[in-house]
Amino acid sequence: MYAEDTDISFEIKHFEMTEQVVAVKIQENEALHDYIALKQIWDAMDGKNWSFTGDAETSGANWLFEFADGTPRPIDAWGNQPGVELNSQGRVISLNLGAFNPLGVVPAAIGQFSELQILYLGTHDEEYEGDVNDGMEGMRYNPYTLAKRGIDLRQNRLEIAKERTALRRKGHHKDLYRSKLKYGNTTTKYKYLQPYAQATGEPANRITGIDEAIGNLSNLEILFIANTQMKELPKAISKLTNLSDIELFNLPLTDLDGSMFKDLTNLISVNISGLYKMTPEKILAALEEVCKNCVNVQLLYINDNKLTALPSNL
Repeated sequence: MYAEDTDISFEIKHFEMTEQVVAVKIQENEALHDYIALKQIWDAMDGKNWSFTGDAETSGANWLFEFADGTPRPIDAWGNQPGVELNSQGRVISLNLGAFNPLGVVPAAIGQFSELQILYLGTHDEEYEGDVNDGMEGMRYNPYTLAKRGIDLRQNRLEIAKERTALRRKGHHKDLYRSKLKYGNTTTKYKYLQPYAQATGEPANRITGIDEAIGNLSNLEILFIANTQMKELPKAISKLTNLSDIELFNLPLTDLDGSMFKDLTNLISVNISGLYKMTPEKILAALEEVCKNCVNVQLLYINDNKLTALPSNL
């Protein structure tokens, strides 16, 4: 992993080109361990076939660990990847995996990112599809795109919620026009709305599970799990007591253990929507636990669950 600290002798001759490979020793630190974990995740989840989908990064982008000629990329540059955000110490603080269509179980290496604040294991768009002439065609809400534009998802969550409501409810289009988070020209009424780009029951990535090591992410504040092929959640999510926002959207879960929320008392925004394999009764029971334990929740999204009743303790 690191070069040996040994002497290397070579001769320099006049008027001759001298070439010598010199190994450079890099000081080991937690940032480098983060980058090694990125490589381990990439290797474990079919990284060579990754391709970014979305408009916040270059379409088709992938992570780079070696150059086109096969030369290894320096390990201290491995953190500079699309979908990865670093802090001033070089630690990973935001990670988008879902948009690359990774395959399989997110491995134990995910537990290395002790400074991680936002984890995207799939997200969904909420879109406005308007007339090409109205200046608003293709307007959408996507949390990763907003974050890449420098908008803090936490500080602006209520304003963002207003826009999401405006996109879902045709009669509330005027709320979007008054919003502080401008998306562009908003002078014409909508022609029609399309709440979600991904239809319920259609996975958009190949994630099938998450290792229990996710419970080590003590600084994680926002967790998106959407449009995956996951049939169950890791129990260790219950350890993420710093979470303020969680989204479980369009997942083939057959059960959702409500006790998972017992210690997630810092949650402010909860989205449990489109759990198309679960019965409404099971979903309602989980929501009862959310309402019982997560007393600081201000935003609760429970769309597309075929519910006929709301939690009694809402």
